Amino acid sequence: MYSTVRWWPSISTVQCRDSMNRPTSSELPCTTQTKPVLTKPADSRDCNLTPCTETTYPYAWVSSLFNVCSRACGAGGTQQANVVCQSKLTGQTVPDEICSQQPKFLGPKPASVRACNEDVSCTGFRYEYVGEWTTCTATCGGLGTQTRGVRCVNADGSLARDPGSCFNAQATTLPSVRKCGLEPCPAFPGTTPPPAFSFQLGSWGDCSNCRQTRDVYCVSAGAVRQTTFQPCTALGQTVPPTTQVCQLGFNGQCNSYVYFMGAWTNCNRYGTQTRTVQCVDNTFKPLDNNACAGVNFGQVPPTVQSCFYTPYNPYNPYTPYNPYTPSNPYTPYDPYVNINPFTGLPY
Repeated sequence: MYSTVRWWPSISTVQCRDSMNRPTSSELPCTTQTKPVLTKPADSRDCNLTPCTETTYPYAWVSSLFNVCSRACGAGGTQQANVVCQSKLTGQTVPDEICSQQPKFLGPKPASVRACNEDVSCTGFRYEYVGEWTTCTATCGGLGTQTRGVRCVNADGSLARDPGSCFNAQATTLPSVRKCGLEPCPAFPGTTPPPAFSFQLGSWGDCSNCRQTRDVYCVSAGAVRQTTFQPCTALGQTVPPTTQVCQLGFNGQCNSYVYFMGAWTNCNRYGTQTRTVQCVDNTFKPLDNNACAGVNFGQVPPTVQSCFYTPYNPYNPYTPYNPYTPSNPYTPYDPYVNINPFTGLPY
C-alpha cells in the first residue's frame, strides 16, 4: 500500500502519485483529496484601469509653427500650420481619428489656417533709395548704366518689417537701374567728330531666289534706334541698300537655266564625235534651248567636234570596238562607233 499519496498536476493532466513521485495504479488512493481542475491561463488582462485625464491620455494634438503671413498689412492675409495627432510615448504621428475619439480630453482639432496682419495698416509705406548711384559703366555714347539700392520703409522712415508691405500698399516704385553717359563721345585729336545720327547695318541674310536682305537702322550717337530714316537723311546721308543679288545657281551664276552637256561619243571613221546639249532648269527638267539664250554669253555649246580616228586593231585592246549592229537599216554600219544596243543609235 501507498504510505503517502497526492494529486500531481502537470501541464495537461492531473495524476495520483506516491511519495516517491511515482504514478499509482489507479486514482483510488487519492480519492480522499480534492482533485485539482486544470484551467487555461489567460493570455490578456486589463490594465491602466484608472480613468483617463487630459494629462494622462497617451495622444495629443500637435501643431507646427505658423508660416509667414501672405500679406504684410491689411485684410486678407493668412497663415498656415501643420496639425497632426501624435503619440506621447513614441512621438509618432497616428491617424487623426485617434485624437478625435476623445474630444473630452483633447478638444476639437486646432485650426491649421488663421488670419494675420489684419490690424497692420497699409498706409504710410513707401520706397526710398539707399546710398548713392554707382559709377557709370561708360563715360559717353549712351551705353552706360548705374544702380542704386531701394528699400521699403514705414511712415516714420524705419525699415518695414516685411518688404512686401510696400507692394501691398501699392506704393510708387523707384527704379534701381538707370542709363548714364548719354553725351556723344568726343572725337580724337585730328579726327572728325561722329555725326548726331548715322546708319547702322545688319548682317546679310541667307541667299533665297538669288536675293538676300539685311536690316538698316538710323541710330543716334547714343545708339538709340529711330523710327524713320529722316534724321539720317536730313544730314545728307544716303540710305544703304537693304537687298542685293547673290550667287545661287549653276557655276555660281544667279540664273534659273543652264546648258546640260552629255559625254562625247567615240571618234568615228569620219574623224568626228558628238554629244547631247540640252537646256534645263534648276531641277534638270528639259527646256527649249531658246530659254538658255542669255546663258554662257549667248553661246550654245558645240554638239560636234573633230577628233583623231584610230582603226580597230584586234591586237590593241585600247582601240574601240562595237559588237552590235544598228537596228536602223538606213544607217551605214560602222564597227568603230559605239552603238546603244537598246536604241540602235550612236552614243
